[in-house]
Amino acid sequence: RRYTPHGPVLVWDKARHLALSARWTALEDDRITLRRIVGLERSATAAEVCERTATLVTPCLNLVAADVSGDTRFQSTGLLPMRAHEPGPGPIPSNGQFEWLGFVPREQMPHWRVPPTEFAVNANNRPVGNTYPWPLPRYDWAHDRARRLAQRLAGDRSITLEDAASVQNDVYSLAAERNLYHLLECADTLASTLPPRAKNALHALHEWDLYARRSSIAPTLYRAWFGAYQRRSRVEGFPGLALAALMSRAPEVLHKPGPGTDMETPAAAACAALAIALDSLTAKLGPDMETWTYGRAHQARFRHPLSRLDTRSRWEPPLTPEDGDNATPSVGPSRLPWSIEVIHGPAFRHVVDLARRDLSYGVVPPWNSAEFTPSGERDLRRRWADHAYVPFLLDWNRIGAAALESVTLTP
Repeated sequence: RRYTPHGPVLVWDKARHLALSARWTALEDDRITLRRIVGLERSATAAEVCERTATLVTPCLNLVAADVSGDTRFQSTGLLPMRAHEPGPGPIPSNGQFEWLGFVPREQMPHWRVPPTEFAVNANNRPVGNTYPWPLPRYDWAHDRARRLAQRLAGDRSITLEDAASVQNDVYSLAAERNLYHLLECADTLASTLPPRAKNALHALHEWDLYARRSSIAPTLYRAWFGAYQRRSRVEGFPGLALAALMSRAPEVLHKPGPGTDMETPAAAACAALAIALDSLTAKLGPDMETWTYGRAHQARFRHPLSRLDTRSRWEPPLTPEDGDNATPSVGPSRLPWSIEVIHGPAFRHVVDLARRDLSYGVVPPWNSAEFTPSGERDLRRRWADHAYVPFLLDWNRIGAAALESVTLTP
C-alpha cells in the first residue's frame, strides 16, 4: 500500500513512473458525522433537519425539508473543497495548480428558504446560480429533469398527492425535444439517398410526441440513433458538443471514422449513425421495426451483488420493461444501441401529504427479490414500472391488518 499527500495510490505504473491517487473528503475532516444525524427522525422542524444534516462530510447531498407549519428549506450538505482553479474532466495533475485550499464553511453551503408561494425542485441540478462565491465545477450538463419538474409545477397553486405522483413519474424528454429536431433536420437533407428502412424510421420519429413510453417505437429509434451518433463521432459523454456539431456550430468536431482526418458534414454523420443504430437494433430485436417497442429495448436490471457467483441468476428478478430516458424526471438512462439493459434509476419513489401524518405512498422495487410468489404481492417491480404506489402505513393497527406475514425475533 502506498500513499501520497493526495490520498492512497489506486494505480501505479512503474515503467512510466506514474501513479493515480484519490483524495477523499471523508479522510480530511475530524467532524463526527453521526453526532447530529442520530435522532434526525425526531426533528420537530425543517430548520432542525437542515441543521442536523449539516454535519455530514460525505456523501454530498441536496436536501429539501418541509414541516407542517409550511416552512420549506433547501440545504446542500457535505464537505466541499475549495480550489484556486477549476479542474476539467479526468485526472488532475499533482503540479500544485489544483490543490485544495480548504473547505467551504458549513454556513456558506448552498441553502435557502423556499418562499410560501413557490416551490423547490431537486434532480441533481446545480444548487445555486452563478453569483455563488465558490466554484462548483462539473455541473456542465443540461439540467433537463429539473427543468421539466419546474415546467410541470409552475403556475399551479394547489398540488395534490396525485399531482405530485404525476410529476415524479413524468416521461417527457426535454433532451429529445432539443436533439431530435437537429438529427431529423440533418437526415432530411439526404432523405432521397436513404434506404426504405431509414425512411420509415424518420417517419416514425417525425410523428413522435417525445414521451418515452414503453408502448412506443420512436424512443427506441431516438436513443439508438443519438447513442450511435455520439460514439461514431467520438463525442460520447459530451452531449452539448454533439448537439453543437449537428447544428454546424462546431464543424471541427466531425471527422470520418478511421485513421485519417477527413471532415464530414453533420448530415453525413447523422445518416451514417442512423444506419449503425438500425443495424444494431435489428441484431438485438429482429428485422421487423414494428416490434421495436421501447418496452423491449429499455429494460431495468436489478443487480444483486451475489449474481456474479451464480450463473443461474436466482438472486435477480427478470428484466423489467420501463418508461423514461436519460433526461426525464422518471429517469432511466438508456444505453442504446449497445445494450437494452438499464442499470440505474429510481430505487425509491415516495409522495407525502404533510397534512396526513399516518399515511404516505411509495414504492421500493423489487422488494424481496429473493422471494417471488406467483401472485406477485411481494414483487413491486410491476407497480414501479407502471408508476403505481403502495401505502406506507404508520399506525400499528393498520400495519398489522395489512401484513402478509410476520416474523418474530426471539432473543
